[in-house]
Amino acid sequence: MSTTNYIAVRTYYKKNKTAIAYRKARKRCVDHGAVPTVASFRRYGFQVHDFRVALAEFSSHCEDDFYLLVQLVKIRDVEKRLLRFIPRTSAARPSAASGDHTCP
Repeated sequence: MSTTNYIAVRTYYKKNKTAIAYRKARKRCVDHGAVPTVASFRRYGFQVHDFRVALAEFSSHCEDDFYLLVQLVKIRDVEKRLLRFIPRTSAARPSAASGDHTCP
């Protein structure tokens, strides 16, 4: 009986890895003010807005204003790093391979 339960639990975790990681990370953010790393945001596709909301919920029972400020700066830094690596698909900028450079 325990073997069947073990297999079912492992199968559930394998199929729902992203959803479980999101729930755990958001719960840590609401309970302790912990912001996930940039790697976690990229790997699981977390949205920054969800964690800003979680930090707002955390701020309602956080007594240490400095810790809250540090976490807000951290999530702002994560957002900047995530936006830095968005590939640009604008047609206004010529590609480097085309050879149509207007700058010297």
